[in-house]
This record gives sequence, structure tokens and C-alpha cells, in this order.
Amino acid sequence: MSTLVTVAQRAKARFFRLDARTEPLEEIQDLAHPASRLHEGDLVTDSPGSQHERMGPQSRAMRPEHSAKEHEAQTFAKEVADTLGKLRQQKGVHRLVLVAEPGFLGLLRKNLDGPTAKLVDAEIDKELTDLDASALKERLKEVL
Repeated sequence: MSTLVTVAQRAKARFFRLDARTEPLEEIQDLAHPASRLHEGDLVTDSPGSQHERMGPQSRAMRPEHSAKEHEAQTFAKEVADTLGKLRQQKGVHRLVLVAEPGFLGLLRKNLDGPTAKLVDAEIDKELTDLDASALKERLKEVL
């Protein structure tokens, strides 16, 4: 049985396996979501529609409930959560540590399936995706 450490942000996620506290973290997979790096204007091709009021000649622009960037973050959070579920099943994971930027951590948590969510042992709201495996293990030594 092993610990799965996931470090993520809106455009990138990395998955590490740790079999014993004395061993190094082993990176087993990574994901990228380039659309999350785009500007809102690059994600939205049309302007919002307009809605005419029944009473009077005024009209107002309809605004989407979520921005395109928020939609991309939600899409990627679902992809990361699905990957976590698959890795949990394939790798015999008994413990999960989530490390993600604060806003993305909440999205990720909402998308985890029940069995995967039960394995979450620690959550850290920091953006650490650019650390190498040894620096990441040192940074997380208190929870590993």
C-alpha cells in the first residue's frame, strides 16, 4: 500500500507515489490543461446575447453564470479527480495527500468520488507544482 501525493493548479497536475517514508517520491503521471492559461477573451468567441425587457425598449446583456476561465478550471478539476480515482484503483493507494492552489483545491475536493475522498489524509492549499520530487518531499515532510 502506498501514499499518493497530488500537486495541482488550474493548468497542471502532477501525481507522486510514496511507498515508504524513507524512500523518495516517485512521479508517476502528470497532466496539463493549456486552456486554463488562456485569457478570457481567447476562450470566449462571441459576446453575450441580449435580453429585451417586456416593458420598455431597454435591453441588457446576458452574462454567463461562470466565466470561461472558471469553466476550464472546473473541467480540469474533474479530469484530475478522475485520474486520482483511476490511480487509487490501479496503484493500491491507502492514503492521499492533496496539494493545490486554494481555489483549485476546493474544485478538486468537490469532484472526488466517494472512495477516493475517504482516502484524503491531508490537504495543503499551496501552489507547489514546479518543485522537483525531492524538494516537494522536504516541503511536505510533516504530512508524509
